[in-house]
Amino acid sequence: MEFNQMAVEHSFITKNGFKSWVLSPLKAIRQKCLECSGWQQNEVKHCVFPDCALYPFRFGKDPGRKSRKYTEDQKRAMAERLKTRRKPN
Repeated sequence: MEFNQMAVEHSFITKNGFKSWVLSPLKAIRQKCLECSGWQQNEVKHCVFPDCALYPFRFGKDPGRKSRKYTEDQKRAMAERLKTRRKPN
């Protein structure tokens, strides 16, 4: 199996037994948090272990990543590209 540089092979116990997937690091953290909380999404949200190293990443997002700001011209260009790539119904 060939891995992407950022891919993580993550093995964990699911409701249906032992599984192993290749995930992005943030998705692997999310899965680990779900496993830790007994597969209850609400328990991940209300995690009682703020000292855990994974705590800030438990929603599968990087809290330190800044969102990109687009100019009006960039937004217009992206909208045009999206229109041309969408398939008509």
